[in-house]
Amino acid sequence: MYDTPNQLTSLQDSHIDFVNAVAGALLQATEKLTNLNLMTARAMMASANQTTETLLDSLDAQQALACIGEFTQPVTEKMLDYSRNLYGIASTTNSDLSRIVAAGINESNEKISELIEMTLRTAPAGSGTAVSFIQSAIAASKPMFDAVSQATTRASEFAASNVTSAATVADAVVKTRTRKAA
Repeated sequence: MYDTPNQLTSLQDSHIDFVNAVAGALLQATEKLTNLNLMTARAMMASANQTTETLLDSLDAQQALACIGEFTQPVTEKMLDYSRNLYGIASTTNSDLSRIVAAGINESNEKISELIEMTLRTAPAGSGTAVSFIQSAIAASKPMFDAVSQATTRASEFAASNVTSAATVADAVVKTRTRKAA
């Protein structure tokens, strides 16, 4: 008996699950990014309010300049923290999406292979060449996907190390300027 409709339905269900998983990961990243932006905006507004009050209370230009100098230091640190958090969200989302895509492709390949195997068993005489061609194309796509996946992982690790290095240098610069200002 032919089970092709059930296999195709199963393949479609797995694709729907894949799309839902990707959408869920993207919504989760959007939620994290929105929360980060709201927290950053609140912190910046509070800092600006405090600086404005201090400026209004200052009695001369020297106090006002000192207040402005004190304001710029925390802003720089907050922007560095924001950048780190933003990179963390992007990195986490990238790894989640990579995991979801890899699992989805593996599952789809397995289901398509099963469908092709079943088709091969029930194929009419003389269609073996066409079925063999499809099987070899699927077999050839797996190493290519693995190579692309590994290259993407290496590129992400390289970018992460560069961001970490840049953040370390930026922290050092901010701390050096803080010491000089003090």
